[in-house]
Amino acid sequence: MPEEFTPGERIRVVHCTDEHDPLPAGATGTVRNWNPAPWLRQLAVDYDPPHNHRRLMLTLTDGADTVAKLQPTRHGLTADGHRPTPTRCNR
Repeated sequence: MPEEFTPGERIRVVHCTDEHDPLPAGATGTVRNWNPAPWLRQLAVDYDPPHNHRRLMLTLTDGADTVAKLQPTRHGLTADGHRPTPTRCNR
């Protein structure tokens, strides 16, 4: 089953296929939105500096962009030192 994402989760870019201005491998950010539609699988991310000016959405279909989740440590921080953002429920 394909991996799912939740707003507030931390990710690291493994590979970006943007032909004009790709994000470098290792860029990190916080998931803003996840579209799990099988034909699209698009991830909106708030990137950390120095890439925080970018608004590039990542497409996680076969042969496209690749990301890895950053898991919280026992202190509640991710490996890159950030505290995961709590998720809000829209009702």
